[in-house]
Amino acid sequence: MKSGEIDTVGQTKTAGNAGTKPKTGTNQYKQHPDASIRDSKGRFAGKTGTVPGTPGVNKAMETIKTDPKYKGYEILDTEISVKSRDGTLRRYDIVCKKPDGKIVGVEVKSGSATRTAQQRAIDNELLNNGGLSTTGAKARNAGIEWIDTTELIKVD
Repeated sequence: MKSGEIDTVGQTKTAGNAGTKPKTGTNQYKQHPDASIRDSKGRFAGKTGTVPGTPGVNKAMETIKTDPKYKGYEILDTEISVKSRDGTLRRYDIVCKKPDGKIVGVEVKSGSATRTAQQRAIDNELLNNGGLSTTGAKARNAGIEWIDTTELIKVD
């Protein structure tokens, strides 16, 4: 591994052990100059090299599929971004189409986690302006051009 890369248990690899390889089948992580840690697919991996949200997002998707509250919701994709007026990105964990045709950005939080101040600010901008346009190849490839509203799903 190169200096600055970390293995799956979050240990920083230094130049002295640059030849160390993770076990077969494990993901490689890299710490970027902005101090963020990303996995080999470019996903944010927290400060420890654990991709946040994945178990929670899976639980939330199951909730959307089975809970009568979400009857008629169609899951369109995951990790779709919008850009606020000042250019700040906001990524939604899940994007769904509601029975009324509106596109909803779903934020998933586990345990006692809450939305950050930045997430709340962009969510308020989206709600106050009737939505925000999406950005990025993933949104384009999924055919998602606009997010109309937001919802929060809490999971254990």
